[in-house]
Amino acid sequence: MGLPATTLYNSLVNTLDASSLWRAVTSQAEAFGLDPKKFEAPHRDVIREVAAFLQTDPDISAVIAPIIICGKPGTGKTTFLYVLDVVLREHYGLPDNIPSTLTKERRRFPVPKRAFRHHQTSLLSVRKWSELLNFMMWNQTTHTLIAEDLETFLVETMAPMRVILADEVEMEGYAPTLPDFGSHGMLVIGTSNQYEFAHLNTDLVPPHIYLFEGHDMRVGDPEDAVITDKQYAWDYFAQLQAAPQTTIEQLTYSADQKDNCVFIYADFKTAIRAPILETRWAQLLTDIIRLTRYNPQLTAENSILLLDEFDPELLTSDYDSLIRFVSLFDAIEQMGLGVLVRNT
Repeated sequence: MGLPATTLYNSLVNTLDASSLWRAVTSQAEAFGLDPKKFEAPHRDVIREVAAFLQTDPDISAVIAPIIICGKPGTGKTTFLYVLDVVLREHYGLPDNIPSTLTKERRRFPVPKRAFRHHQTSLLSVRKWSELLNFMMWNQTTHTLIAEDLETFLVETMAPMRVILADEVEMEGYAPTLPDFGSHGMLVIGTSNQYEFAHLNTDLVPPHIYLFEGHDMRVGDPEDAVITDKQYAWDYFAQLQAAPQTTIEQLTYSADQKDNCVFIYADFKTAIRAPILETRWAQLLTDIIRLTRYNPQLTAENSILLLDEFDPELLTSDYDSLIRFVSLFDAIEQMGLGVLVRNT
């Protein structure tokens, strides 16, 4: 699976240093339409640590302190890791050994491979990494966790990746996950909206923490998405509400192309109660757009999701719906899909 660690080391050691990695990251950011001038001293410090780590000989017996990028939402933590991931995997050949579906003892475990600007990335949430490790450790015959199975998976599959990217590092919970990686010679780089990690201070050498500051860089005002009966898009809602509905994987929708744009209509409550999570949302929306468009050139960026009877109060009382809502909007962000909402 991927390059053996020693081969990977030999291929990187003569080409990767902090300066070249920094240039590659800023160039890739610019190619993605991002402003590399927003990458400041903390970004450069992270790159310096990554380069120094990759210049060392792989050692699965080493204990490596994780890096955690902390900051308020919208300060570009996850976006920075997306760019870094693309550079490490595509420019420097670090492997991503985790497929979209893992199998063990005829069991299957779906892995939500996130996309960024149409590039598949290796970044997963800490929670998903934790579930993945538990899946590989669980023995269906004995119904117990087998430490040897986890050890084999970490050494043979994970260690050659060398750098593990983890979103949403929590103050508590999933405690063994980062130490499991770090104690096998892997550098974990995580993101968090929090600033203290007591369990890592006790389970592993203390993390190296970098603070990404600044204002919220997420573009747009949510109020601009709310449609009233005085706006032309209200008619689109009404027309697609009355149109024949199609059901796919418990998602009921109608769709049509209007004004060189694909519109997908769905009832908000129905949509977020459908058992659809993570990258499956992106796949379904992509399939709907492909089936609906008359112009083959139209993509997600020429499409708008119409969510009817939008009710954020539902999210405060239904945790499962909240998780699905977050998954849906993660997919929307990755795809560049437009969104309009109304409540009659």
